[in-house]
Amino acid sequence: MTLPPTTLAADETFALTDRATAHGYITYTASFAGDALHLPSSTSIEVYIR
Repeated sequence: MTLPPTTLAADETFALTDRATAHGYITYTASFAGDALHLPSSTSIEVYIR
């Protein structure tokens, strides 16, 4: 599932809520396309849903 783009809060954070419908390992990936001042970046985390 791909979530829509979001904007950052004043402290440069964001939050989301995901209600997993499956058990097991799920990987979340966040990415930033970059802009005139910042290079593109991405990160991932794998979580286990019981």
